[in-house]
Amino acid sequence: MSSIKQVMISLGRPLILIILIPLVLILGIINTITFPLYNPYIVEISIGILLMGLGTILFSYCVHLFYKIGKGTLSSQSNLHTQHLVIVGPYKYVRNPMDLGLMVILFGESLFLRSFILLIYSIICLIISIVYVYLSEEKDLKARFGQEFLDYKKSVRAWIPRLKPYNPQAKKSMEEES
Repeated sequence: MSSIKQVMISLGRPLILIILIPLVLILGIINTITFPLYNPYIVEISIGILLMGLGTILFSYCVHLFYKIGKGTLSSQSNLHTQHLVIVGPYKYVRNPMDLGLMVILFGESLFLRSFILLIYSIICLIISIVYVYLSEEKDLKARFGQEFLDYKKSVRAWIPRLKPYNPQAKKSMEEES
């Protein structure tokens, strides 16, 4: 099982993705941002704060599940890989909730800061994430978890959450009855 230190190290890349890079992107325009007592863009700012909060909760919960259920971290290093396929919590509804949490944070930041460049950056990150998942991550999961992952992949969409939670035991019961 991975240690808390390994979990914290594995969080480095997502934190760079959602904090450091957006900060660097907006440094050139930071002088134009003002926060008056009355802000006509309070709706966008409020929605941005809400999205950042929801995305942070979703991402943090997924990291917790990786550590507790998967017995690993989100790191791509082989000695930190999860030992068990995580199909509980938000993973019952969508295969990539951690990535969705990060994207919600990024879109929230672009609204909060009213930054077009951060919106473009968010879209680029989403595209890169989708490509990475399909070209690399899913192959790795298939190799490590075999039929369990293939059954999960067949039942749960990658990016659009399903309405009913995935229940592998219900599927097995139906197959046994047939």
